[in-house]
Amino acid sequence: MNSTQAKFIVQYFLTVLILVLPIENILKTLLLLSTWIVTFWPLRIKELALFIIVNIIFTFSNAGAISQNVFLFKNPDIAGLPYWELFMWGFYFLHVYRMQFDDRKPDPFQWRSVTLSILFAISFSLPPSYTLVVTTLMFAIILITFHTRNDVRFALHMIILGTFLEYMGVHFQQWYYPKEYVGGVAYWYVNLFGGAGILFYRVGIPLMELIGEKFRK
Repeated sequence: MNSTQAKFIVQYFLTVLILVLPIENILKTLLLLSTWIVTFWPLRIKELALFIIVNIIFTFSNAGAISQNVFLFKNPDIAGLPYWELFMWGFYFLHVYRMQFDDRKPDPFQWRSVTLSILFAISFSLPPSYTLVVTTLMFAIILITFHTRNDVRFALHMIILGTFLEYMGVHFQQWYYPKEYVGGVAYWYVNLFGGAGILFYRVGIPLMELIGEKFRK
């Protein structure tokens, strides 16, 4: 482990610590954003673009899941979401990007990854009784389609990141799952974080590099 990786591990645990603090959502959001700005600095245009785009996409995806009672937040502010959740997925992806990739050449972009991304997002907006089966099937299809070493690295990193965060969030009553699960966390979280990791590598990073090239010209 190098010093850069160590910094982002500390960043992650600081993020989880702030996330479970018993404070107002707006203050929690400001603390999270401040921590990320300091620890990610300097931010490149392509990274800021990724952060914004990902947060927009996952805000709509989360709102769809909440409308189906797939999961629920204890203290929502807007569209069933607390303010800080509007920024979390941008953080996840940027964190993984800095630790796992950061300027290495990505694999070639493939349009089928966009189709899989759309189907993957839809699978989490179905009623809870279908979520585990459908998302497991989608994750399996993604793994069969994309399974290079980098795909697996991104999937595993996201699953590890998501595991601690999910159990801490549920334990400290930040969100909950209406269905009964051992440990309180829906089993399909593995599909969510694993699939998102691969699709980020296949869609998000090529998009970032394209944005980076445009602004270098």
